[in-house]
Amino acid sequence: MDKLIEVLALAKPETDIEDFLNATDLYGQGVIDSLDIMVIIDEINYAFSTELGATDISREDFMTVASIYAMIKRCGGE
Repeated sequence: MDKLIEVLALAKPETDIEDFLNATDLYGQGVIDSLDIMVIIDEINYAFSTELGATDISREDFMTVASIYAMIKRCGGE
């Protein structure tokens, strides 16, 4: 999970990491937007040696940091 936190900090450096950790709906609460999701996916693919694409993800995968981490594990990362 620490590696994911680093990825989020790199993908969106202007956002306080506590905003990521405390959010119950990252997208719905405006912590991330659709462009951020694409950047985060790119960073995840690099950091976790995965090949996530648009068909591998859903909005629910980006609700919380824990759901992003679960998606990474489901898709073979970590």
